[in-house]
Amino acid sequence: MDLTIINGQAPKDLPDVKFDKCFIGGSGGKLEEIFDYLEKALVEKGIVMGNFIKLGNLNKFMVLLKHYNYMDVEVNLIQASTMDRIGLLKGQNPIFLVKGVKANG
Repeated sequence: MDLTIINGQAPKDLPDVKFDKCFIGGSGGKLEEIFDYLEKALVEKGIVMGNFIKLGNLNKFMVLLKHYNYMDVEVNLIQASTMDRIGLLKGQNPIFLVKGVKANG
């Protein structure tokens, strides 16, 4: 499996290459610009995935998946807790994981 981590800000620092998978972890409020970039860079049937804590960002991602006709959309909620020093579990923020598959041309 090849994995390339690209440091920088999306989409301005992203290369002009084609790829088949993209993970968005912190969009910096640029989800629309990222999806514009993915229109050119993500191959047909490529997978985009994002993680979200804020419901507003989750909703925006879902709207963009629909707007760009992504298929097989899946949403999962991950909930974690940590145990404090006296043994009580403290809930952390839930995290939404969202996946979509780019439709054919």
